[in-house]
Amino acid sequence: MLGLGDIVIPGIFVALCLKYDLDRHLASKGTITNISTPYFNTCFFGYVLGIVTTFTAMIVFNHAQPALLFLVPGCCGSILILSLINKEVTNLFNYEESPEEAKA
Repeated sequence: MLGLGDIVIPGIFVALCLKYDLDRHLASKGTITNISTPYFNTCFFGYVLGIVTTFTAMIVFNHAQPALLFLVPGCCGSILILSLINKEVTNLFNYEESPEEAKA
């Protein structure tokens, strides 16, 4: 059985990855056409893999498992690996969702 936190908290993280992809694309291209979403796709894949692992562990051990035990490494680990491959770890860790305001 999944709790609300097992869906909402990772869902917010997946949505933040989509926002990161969008902001990266806008910063480099300036338009909203042909957006590639590698961080969103990777995080979503990690989420699905975590959910499948959770249900597999529940079936194998015949006991409820804390889903976040599998979802956090699935989501965060996949994003960390992708950022290491792309050499964007610093950019990813320094990302702020709100744009900087113009100084007067």
